[in-house]
Amino acid sequence: MAFKNTGSKLSLGRNIGLSGIKGYYIDFTPKVNKVQTNNLLQYTKIYVKKYGLINSYVKAAQSALGFYEMWLDDKDEKYLNMFLRLADWLVKNLIVEGEAAVWKHHFDWHYNIKAPWVSAMSQGEGLSVLLRAFIETKENRFLDSAIIVFNSFKPSIGETYGIVCTEKSDLIFFEEYPSKPSSHVLNGAIFSILGIYDYSIFSGDPLALALFEKSIFSLKCFIKSYDLRFWSQYDLYKWHIPFVANPFYHDLHIKQLKILAHIQKDNYFETIASEWQSYQNNLLNRLRTYSQLSLFKLYSSLYEKIVY
Repeated sequence: MAFKNTGSKLSLGRNIGLSGIKGYYIDFTPKVNKVQTNNLLQYTKIYVKKYGLINSYVKAAQSALGFYEMWLDDKDEKYLNMFLRLADWLVKNLIVEGEAAVWKHHFDWHYNIKAPWVSAMSQGEGLSVLLRAFIETKENRFLDSAIIVFNSFKPSIGETYGIVCTEKSDLIFFEEYPSKPSSHVLNGAIFSILGIYDYSIFSGDPLALALFEKSIFSLKCFIKSYDLRFWSQYDLYKWHIPFVANPFYHDLHIKQLKILAHIQKDNYFETIASEWQSYQNNLLNRLRTYSQLSLFKLYSSLYEKIVY
């Protein structure tokens, strides 16, 4: 099961705007190299077994946001240039279908997902990149692309791609992986919500604001389902045992909840984040987590052989 991230833990963004869009909410500078600022391939491709090097729109978006953070820190033009090159790459790789535009992944993936597929996380992070690229350049191609990427989150459109889940009429969930049954990956959903938030405050579109508010209400209804009382879960897929988040993702969950508390000015998510932080600080909980992760790794390898 390849859902792990072995990189260093991420921090909260250093340049988050008090009003309007500025730096991104999570600091992605660990994802990029301050010296290697010309190699586009390095920041847009990943290796997938059986497929070789393939486009990764999440990697491109996170790398772009990492360079943007460095641009805001240092005002070094090479960082801005790399940010804009990655934003341009994202625009060129968009596929326009009717009123919406999407980034399609052309490889099979876990949760028994078959190519081609769309990810709400790619859509949300890409949207955040495009809006910042427009702010910096005032080039309409970035804004025009942002508008049609946002349209992919409208339930009537997003449901056709499997990135919007409305299993319960009063709730909505954005799917990083469009699986059947729904996987409800937590970090991917929150990155999607942040993209919609960016678009809502930039555009002032009442529909975007309503979609953001509904997604926040829905997340409050879902969030306790991720709480194992000693750690957080990565997803809510119908595994036979809980998919415990590894330490990287558990820490990311905490950071994401803190961001939502900040932009919402709502203590609910801050309370959850503090509780999950206490799990992280407990040695016995950490040992239990590593044990659970080992068990899940064994289980998932057997599961894939049987199901896939």
